[in-house]
Amino acid sequence: MGEARNYNWISFLVGVILVVGGIFALSNPDATYMTLAAILGIVIILCGIMLIASYYRLKEAFFVNDKVSLTLGIVLVIIGVFFLSRPVIAVSIFAYILAIWLILNGINYLTRSGSLKNFGRGIYTFITILNILLIIGGIILIFHPIILGLTIALIIGLLLLIYGTLFIFFTFLGIQYRV
Repeated sequence: MGEARNYNWISFLVGVILVVGGIFALSNPDATYMTLAAILGIVIILCGIMLIASYYRLKEAFFVNDKVSLTLGIVLVIIGVFFLSRPVIAVSIFAYILAIWLILNGINYLTRSGSLKNFGRGIYTFITILNILLIIGGIILIFHPIILGLTIALIIGLLLLIYGTLFIFFTFLGIQYRV
């Protein structure tokens, strides 16, 4: 009997969700633009609320008066509300955040890709090319963030498809691929 491989099904599920998200982004460009702005605004508001809550928890439990957490929490809530009401600004800032994330992840995985040579030259080359595309996409976004506003669905859709494909490939290779 053959050996059963221990697949990371959560990684596979994340890959499938990213691929489906990429397809959705490509097929619904207007919805993608507004959804990203809303998600970014909501995430910022939630981070602000968590900081405000942690301020009160620390104050009650340890009598610590950390006004930085309270101030930052309030500022984040205000910024989140602003992003929800001004999606164009949210998406332009999102472009820089996404660019940095893509570049750092691409570099990180390129530096660790030497171990993939054991799985064959074709897989190693394919994954290396995908990571280089992530880096190039990030660099383009840093220098031309307006492109994201103009072609958000195309860029996000393709990058999600690439990222999801990496997750799926690594799942079946038995490699832990971290976000």
